[in-house]
Amino acid sequence: MNKMITAAAIAALLAACSAEVPGNIEESGEKVHLSFTASLPMSKVSFDSGGKSQWNSGDAINIFWAGQNKEFTTKDNGGTATFTGVLDETVSSSDYWGLYPYREDASFSDGFVTTVLPSSQKAVAGNYSDNIKIASSSTTDLVFQNVCGALKFRLERKDIRKVTIQSASGTPVAGKIRIGLMGGEPQVTSVVEASDRIEFEPASGTLIAGEWYYIAVLPGVVDDFTISFRTVDKTGTFNLSSYNFKRNKNKVLDCPDRSASWTDSPLFIWEADDVLNASIAAGTIPGAVLSVIKGGQTVYMKAYGNKSVTPSVVPMTLDVVFDMASVTKSVSTTISMMQLVEKGLVDVKATIGTYLSEFDPAEDITVENLLAHNSGFPNYQGYIKAADYAGRPDLLVAYIADSHPRLSKIYRYSCLNFFLCQQIIERVTGQRLCDYAKEHIFQPLGLDDTMYLPAGEEIPEAYKARIAPQLSGSSVRIGKCIDDVAWTVCGGNAGNAGLFTTVADMSVLAKALLAGGQLGGVRVLQPETVRLMATPVAFGRTLGWDNSSTASGVKGNRLSDNLICHTGYSGTFILVDFGNDLAIILFANRCHPSDTGYAALKTDRAKVSNAVAAALLK
Repeated sequence: MNKMITAAAIAALLAACSAEVPGNIEESGEKVHLSFTASLPMSKVSFDSGGKSQWNSGDAINIFWAGQNKEFTTKDNGGTATFTGVLDETVSSSDYWGLYPYREDASFSDGFVTTVLPSSQKAVAGNYSDNIKIASSSTTDLVFQNVCGALKFRLERKDIRKVTIQSASGTPVAGKIRIGLMGGEPQVTSVVEASDRIEFEPASGTLIAGEWYYIAVLPGVVDDFTISFRTVDKTGTFNLSSYNFKRNKNKVLDCPDRSASWTDSPLFIWEADDVLNASIAAGTIPGAVLSVIKGGQTVYMKAYGNKSVTPSVVPMTLDVVFDMASVTKSVSTTISMMQLVEKGLVDVKATIGTYLSEFDPAEDITVENLLAHNSGFPNYQGYIKAADYAGRPDLLVAYIADSHPRLSKIYRYSCLNFFLCQQIIERVTGQRLCDYAKEHIFQPLGLDDTMYLPAGEEIPEAYKARIAPQLSGSSVRIGKCIDDVAWTVCGGNAGNAGLFTTVADMSVLAKALLAGGQLGGVRVLQPETVRLMATPVAFGRTLGWDNSSTASGVKGNRLSDNLICHTGYSGTFILVDFGNDLAIILFANRCHPSDTGYAALKTDRAKVSNAVAAALLK
């Protein structure tokens, strides 16, 4: 027992209570509070400084019982003060009661009087003349970790009732700080939001002991903050602990040395959250999954909205499988082609007639022209009908060679370029593209959820159940890629589209590219090949990727010039920023429940890129 509270004080309480309120004094760490049980139901309580202790406006007393609590606040600005309040309900005599002053570093050196009023309206008082000191404590079981851009905390044994964040210098912080549960939506609501102070209260009543939570400060906020946690244990014992931390302007907090795992990711890029939640609310997309890679680690991964909204609502999850659409061009066809370049089997400067006999070897269209979309070939819409070449890609190659549909070497994005790249890869290797990419890229990197789904081949039921549905015309497709050339002509094994995967798998691939083509001892490209692939060739296009073409606005305007990115019609987007050691993977199920929102999603991608840059980059 703390010597500040003597046996005489306890005896005084018992005498004053006349056996109607047998009581006791208990401690909690360095905090002292009054706790007792009563023989009569209670409906009113007061707490008086005894005419001597100094109280300030805003000081508070918390009354707690049976897992509930009520706070009374003085309106007296200095001098003596009495807290009196009627409880929301009459509390049973068997309930555990407690009184706790909410003043940090407050000293009640001259004593105070506590009065409880039973439902019989007979006042019972206890008098205490000994010192009661409320001091900051560093002996609690709060555990902190610095994560990228946020403060992560967990209370081991006690639940948290309220978190107060106070600016030390009076800097306005309203709307600039958030707090929530790791790996989920914010679970905490703001109850007070003054210009320099925010108080958060859990919507469920408490932040649960043992769970990890985060505190995130908007980039650009420079200040010292005092964070106070009001906790309660199983007996109702309250505790107040305060900690100080500093958030430097636009400075990335050091990431801890840990394995790359989305389960350990903080939720702090709330500007990106706001963009995607608004996009869902506007009907642009039903849902999305976002992953952010920084410094070789997955620092953020989150699912938003729904995988499907009709015929039933199914929430979006991190393991949802997406149709990559045109991102297939970059992560499958291009990387496969670059491996063949490394092996000396393909020369990007060679004409396509070198590899495809249907074309005249003297024709000046090169493999590089195909990869950079400056061959001059038109896109297939309006040029062919896919149904005329159903299951016969060889006939389509012959038709392209014979019809010479070139419009000179201008930048003209065309799926036919990568359809022809596929034919080159398959003729050089003797393998289907889907088999080559699986054997040489996906399996070595452990990308078990990344695969083509060729027509006529069985899709594992568990995998199929995870695929996001899409609308193609008036029909719903699940496991059938949305592109007509890829599905109708090539049967799902195509160079321009057809790959299915998850955000988690593409996060692994992005890490490998950022690390110079290898990850975990597995190499899929040499560093010099990655640099070649990422070097602009013409019109802002690199080999198989975009860098700064007229279609590159999706990258935003806050990233480096040394990057590659690509989008897919279905709503997919991947960006690898070598200059900032950063990657962004954003997959949205745009083509469900209707094929709309294409232009709006372009803008949203750029906003997300800028939000990530603002949160992570100096």
